[in-house]
Amino acid sequence: MSQRLPHRFDLAVSPFILPRGWRRAEGEEDAEFACRLVERTMSPYWARRQMRFSPKMFMQQWQGLDALILEHHGVPSGVIAWDIKGEYAYLRELHLSEAVRGQGRGRLILEAWIARRRSEGVHGLRLKVFAENPARELYARVGFDVSGGDPDIEGLLDMQRTV
Repeated sequence: MSQRLPHRFDLAVSPFILPRGWRRAEGEEDAEFACRLVERTMSPYWARRQMRFSPKMFMQQWQGLDALILEHHGVPSGVIAWDIKGEYAYLRELHLSEAVRGQGRGRLILEAWIARRRSEGVHGLRLKVFAENPARELYARVGFDVSGGDPDIEGLLDMQRTV
């Protein structure tokens, strides 16, 4: 079963149909869940680069993002978060807990997210991913190409695609 998502950027465009289990992120509890999940999934990549996660910085950035939460058996299990600047949408977070990985949920929400951005008239989509992150393969399968790298952070790739 899908549900309709009101979107704050929605200016008389068709309703967004969410894949099953996803809902709009709301409130402090969802923000704290997202913060813990991002820290858990990204810490190995940051540790290899002598970087540390800042919950305070994450919570500050979270305030400017649109986000959805995946619930699996009533338990928060994933997050996708983004913002839109000009003609581009920036995928800032896409993380799933280990219990729901490998089931196609990431691809479903990513494809729905791309379709929604297309309906809004966004020109392109951008994201950053570490080269060794398996999510890089998912992004490539849905049309993202490597467009460059971060000169300050080893292995941090820029990826983009048009819509």
